[in-house]
Amino acid sequence: MSKGIAAMSFLPQTSIELVNGSADQSVQAVRAFLHKVADLQSKNVAALSAVDVICNGNSSYSNSTWEITSKVAATGTITAATVVADDTVTVNGLVYTAVSGAKADNTEFSVDTGNSAVATDLADSINNDTRVGTITTGVTALAASAVVTVSAVATGIGGNAITLASSDGGTLAVSGALLSGGRDFVGTFQSEVSNLSDDAKGRPALSTRRLIDIDLNVTADPTHLFSVRSALAVLSFIEKLEDKVANTGSGAAGDGTYTNVVLRGNTPYESYTWTVTKSGNDYTVTPTANS
Repeated sequence: MSKGIAAMSFLPQTSIELVNGSADQSVQAVRAFLHKVADLQSKNVAALSAVDVICNGNSSYSNSTWEITSKVAATGTITAATVVADDTVTVNGLVYTAVSGAKADNTEFSVDTGNSAVATDLADSINNDTRVGTITTGVTALAASAVVTVSAVATGIGGNAITLASSDGGTLAVSGALLSGGRDFVGTFQSEVSNLSDDAKGRPALSTRRLIDIDLNVTADPTHLFSVRSALAVLSFIEKLEDKVANTGSGAAGDGTYTNVVLRGNTPYESYTWTVTKSGNDYTVTPTANS
């Protein structure tokens, strides 16, 4: 099941983030990375953190290497700075209240000592709280100096919905209203080898010769999952824009924002909706609710 576009129809939706890394890449390199993700999905690979992963696409003309990380948990931080009694912080819908003296239970944390000790006691309360939060899989907490790092227990995009809030952003500063960074796969481009000559003909020559920067912007709305087939469909759309560049000789050809563009997949039954912004060799690709 790990081979071919048809096999990908059985793979679940996922969340993928592309990081540009050290240099721009070709359309073929990104396609090769997406096929590698499909292969990892089909094999149900456990958490992975690897560099120099060779990704071979459908073309025999090129290969690329990527750093690939999978099963990434969403995180956020809480920073203690002279917290006083009755200050509160809310994590995953559960309220933790600062108190003078020893805490009565794990809905509280003590502020009798310095910032580092406050952070340690807050992390202890979060970790040992028996209540069930809004996201039932919950969170874990780790204190380092005055900072508590909160991590989703479940890896992937779902942890990005876990809330953080503070009654006083000065004494208990939170990193944001939600945890962030939860991904199923993160790919950082490293290098690429292309064997196409300058006089190569056809679409592969048009789409692979120019290096571009594709930003898969999952931070704009981090709740949208999509399939590898959907990501390949938007990549084909980018390839058509790159054909315009090749045909006109202008890197600005096709520049603009294509909002909620409907893309067809490999069967008449597939339809995906993405937003694509092109500015020269920079592409921002944003998944929508229908991606």
